[in-house]
Amino acid sequence: MCRAVIPKHLITGAWHERQRVHISQALIDSAAADAAGVCQRLGTRPEGLTDEEAAQRLDEHGLNMLAKDTRAGVLTLLGHAVLNPLVILLAILASVSFATGDIRAGTMMAVMIAPRSAAGAASNGGGAGSSGSRSIE
Repeated sequence: MCRAVIPKHLITGAWHERQRVHISQALIDSAAADAAGVCQRLGTRPEGLTDEEAAQRLDEHGLNMLAKDTRAGVLTLLGHAVLNPLVILLAILASVSFATGDIRAGTMMAVMIAPRSAAGAASNGGGAGSSGSRSIE
């Protein structure tokens, strides 16, 4: 049996951090409670807040807004995709092919690099390439 010697994430592992989702204990407790208990915990009732109560909470807590999205940008994702070992290998082989006069092979490898890089950037856009963590509070 032959085992791989090269680490699984040789190059990309340095930049990719597993995204963690943090869920507050209040949310977990509310999910397990009945509607009356949740309303009591939140200081409201099933029919909702009055206008005065809503205005008071707005002054006290501020706007009800989600945290800023911390996903990596397009250029960062494309940079990570270009640093993929397969893309690096294709670039080296294409360079050698061009240097030795094999234009056809070099062109084919160069053509393979662009879609591979774009596909890598697109597949990491959903969060895998994210360096931040999400929080539900």
